[in-house]
Amino acid sequence: MHSRRLRSWMSLLLFAALGLSACDSLKSEPTPKPVEEEPPPPELRISVSTEGPALCREGTWTLTVSVAGGVVPQRVELVRDGGYGRYTTPLEGPYRYTIDCATYVEGSWSFIARAVAKDVSVESQSVSVVVDRQGPFIKSWSPARKQNSLGEPYPRVDAPLEIVFSEPLLPSSLQAAPTVLRDGNGFTVAHTAVLSEDGRVLRLTPASPLRVPETLRIELAQRNMTDLAGNPLAPDSGVEHRVDYWPFAQAVPPLSNGNWDWLRFALQRFFPERPVAAFVESVLVDGAYRKTLVVQVLKDGTWERLPSPLGPDGDASDVRQLQLEVYGERIVLAWVVEGAAGLQVIHVSRFDGTSWKALGAPLGTGSAFSEYQMVLDGEGNPVMVYREDDIDLRVVRWAEGDWRMLGPALSGYPGVGTSAWYPAIAVDSYRMVVAWSEYSSEPDALGGVFVMEFQDGGWRQLGSPLLGVAARGRFTGRVAIALPYISAGPVVAWVENSYLEADGDAYVYVASWKPSPNVGTPGTWTHAEELQGAHPRVSHYGLRVLMDSQNEPWVVWERSEGYSGGVTYYRKHRPSGWEPEQLVVNTSVTDFRLDANDFPWVTGGWWDPTILRPQ
Repeated sequence: MHSRRLRSWMSLLLFAALGLSACDSLKSEPTPKPVEEEPPPPELRISVSTEGPALCREGTWTLTVSVAGGVVPQRVELVRDGGYGRYTTPLEGPYRYTIDCATYVEGSWSFIARAVAKDVSVESQSVSVVVDRQGPFIKSWSPARKQNSLGEPYPRVDAPLEIVFSEPLLPSSLQAAPTVLRDGNGFTVAHTAVLSEDGRVLRLTPASPLRVPETLRIELAQRNMTDLAGNPLAPDSGVEHRVDYWPFAQAVPPLSNGNWDWLRFALQRFFPERPVAAFVESVLVDGAYRKTLVVQVLKDGTWERLPSPLGPDGDASDVRQLQLEVYGERIVLAWVVEGAAGLQVIHVSRFDGTSWKALGAPLGTGSAFSEYQMVLDGEGNPVMVYREDDIDLRVVRWAEGDWRMLGPALSGYPGVGTSAWYPAIAVDSYRMVVAWSEYSSEPDALGGVFVMEFQDGGWRQLGSPLLGVAARGRFTGRVAIALPYISAGPVVAWVENSYLEADGDAYVYVASWKPSPNVGTPGTWTHAEELQGAHPRVSHYGLRVLMDSQNEPWVVWERSEGYSGGVTYYRKHRPSGWEPEQLVVNTSVTDFRLDANDFPWVTGGWWDPTILRPQ
């Protein structure tokens, strides 16, 4: 009985324990207590706003700074950037900065506002303003015009005509026809004037192609155009420009960034033919001009400098009267320096493709002023004629590593003591001829142009001295000579003056030597043809004779016209006779060369020499 009761209680206790356990398993998890988030810290924000034009010439421009985010900044400052540096300006509430555009320093200014609180620093976006009270002005014209020369730098007719302003113009301020274009006779030239996209360039385009020679005068007729800020054109801005166009125009890049003198040039006979230029360059170094003897070749449109004939440190301050000739890859350069007692000495050097080699000892002329001319023979060796002892002529030839005198000194009047002037020389593989001007004091001796040919180790005179008009009171000046093919004799041109005529008129004549078909019979000179009629100012410079591929001569000369200085012309001979004169350019020409296609190349200009070709 007792044990049965005990089992019943135990069963009840076990049931109760199991029931409590089952109930516990049915209870849900307790809900966690929400975590209380801390409020975010105040955020510091800064911004700017502006009132006024971005381009300001008068009135005010105001910048307002706003600070937000619930933080009181320790300081607010304005950072200004401009052409004068970077500056920081503290701001006090209500954080405003005002510019009076009528008095503020001109320039482009940018501003950034900065707020600083404890260790936090924030900046605003940048805002800008341009204070501009300066009116635009004409900065340059194109094509440019040198102030110390006439018509250079010889522009092409298709070169843009441009007026370049110092700053962009307001397009709406331009009238329909802001410019006037006139030709050399003062007649109006129809054209259009278009402002470039950036507003800085006003480009003029003539309605019809130009025909050279021509002069255009550009006038900026409108004066009330403005810049973007509304400033009118500066009243003292130049508004006229002259452009001269000539039959020959600049054909190659500039020779140098420095100043230069004694420019000479030749053509290398490659395909395509390449110009070679030699000159004395002056460059400012440490406050003083340093002169260098420069030789350079045009390759692929760029000038390539060769080593200097004087070496890397050679001083060319005394170098003058350059002569330049080319034979294949060989370049031969001659120049004059002043030697002892003021007498001139001729140096000759040859470039073999790698380096320069001096050809023998310098040639002492014994003359204070030694005119000379250098050519190359059929083997590329230099041959020179120069004035010796201020009286006679000497001809020398480089052969077998030394200079060799060719015969005795040349004189039209041996033993009389007269001076030979303007020597000229021409050679080919078989012949050598020399021409010069000389006069005798003898009463019956007219003098004129003497021509001699080197044969069998000696010199013989070709005919009588040349004169266009064999009369007293006439004398010859500059002389030039050329050799046609072997079947024909030399062609000689000369300047002839008449001091008995009004204004001392001068002429240009040409004559050719006609060898006799019969052995032992002397040849004769053709009648002297007048290429340039009487003119009071025919120059003694620039005269030359060239033979083209058709074995026809070209004669080049210079004359002065008004106050424009030297103007260069040429005439070509054809089987039918001499063609009319052709204008080259309004300046002296120091070299005139024909390429394989009989297309001329010239060097023109004393102040700003350059290489020109027909356009």
